[in-house]
Amino acid sequence: MKAKLDKKKLLKKSAKPLLIVFSALLILSLTAVVFTYQLPTELEIKRNIASYKQEATYTCIAKLHPNIIYETTILLLKEKVFLRLVKNINVTFTYNFKSSPLSENTSIVYEPKLVVESPGLWSKSFNLQEPAKINSTIFTYNTSVNMGWINSLVANITREIGVHTSKCEILIITDIYLSTNLAGRNLTKHFTPMLRLTLEYGSGIITVSGLSHEDKSTITETNRREAYLQAFGFMVKVSDARMISQSLSITSIAALGFMLFMVKPKLGEQDKLKTLTKKYSDIIIDVDESPNTSTLIRVNSLKDLFKIAQGIEKPVLHVNKSEVEEFYVVGGSDTYFYSYIKGTEEQGNIEK
Repeated sequence: MKAKLDKKKLLKKSAKPLLIVFSALLILSLTAVVFTYQLPTELEIKRNIASYKQEATYTCIAKLHPNIIYETTILLLKEKVFLRLVKNINVTFTYNFKSSPLSENTSIVYEPKLVVESPGLWSKSFNLQEPAKINSTIFTYNTSVNMGWINSLVANITREIGVHTSKCEILIITDIYLSTNLAGRNLTKHFTPMLRLTLEYGSGIITVSGLSHEDKSTITETNRREAYLQAFGFMVKVSDARMISQSLSITSIAALGFMLFMVKPKLGEQDKLKTLTKKYSDIIIDVDESPNTSTLIRVNSLKDLFKIAQGIEKPVLHVNKSEVEEFYVVGGSDTYFYSYIKGTEEQGNIEK
């Protein structure tokens, strides 16, 4: 009995530290679960596998009437020129597609057109040539803008609509459709470089813009790999960290449940003892020694002992020892008793 008592005391003594340990482990593991579920299990790694650039330039050469100011009849247009001096403008368009690595199976369809318009009033469009297809990365074409024809067109439209315009624009637009294979990818692009010649009739000036154009970009490849995090000096997969933290949480909950199950009944028996002794306090007498009778009968519960005491109208004798609490009811030569080891339920149930 002494050995059993020591074992029970040891279990009771170790229960509180174990509860603290498993509670702390549960908090840490739940924190880890929340943290790991905020992290992606996979990462997207992007890398450039190819780059390309489309370059387009317009070169404008103005043929002039004989003049004093320029002292030449051929002028490279870069910014502006006087409108009255220009007979026609020769335009050379150059396109070049560059890539790294080199592209394969490249085909280009291009279609140049001329647009004459008065911004906000009217617009006329003309095809400079039929759409052309080439299997190359570079091409060039030439066209000419007859300023006498342009001025005549503007005058006829102005007379027709009865609205005078102070500014016209000549647009040379090249629609380019590119199709190629680059780094194992099919690439299709639409590129529309535009040259703008602005005729300011009030100031008598032609201004030039849109001489050069560029379109460049890169092709990327996205790879996915498992995400890792560093824990205690080790690299651990996020998916594994989630599983470990979940397992620790489940283990901690199970351990806490087991400890509470083990501890709660012990505390419950003590509460029952206090409740019963308070209820039957009027028939309980505290004594120093156990009664000495020839026959001892053990009852299964303290409640049964109180029922016997009430049935034979005898008091319940209570002996409070250091390790055990004993209760007796003496009825003639028979003595009924119930003993309870403090902090345990080893000697039966207090209440059934």
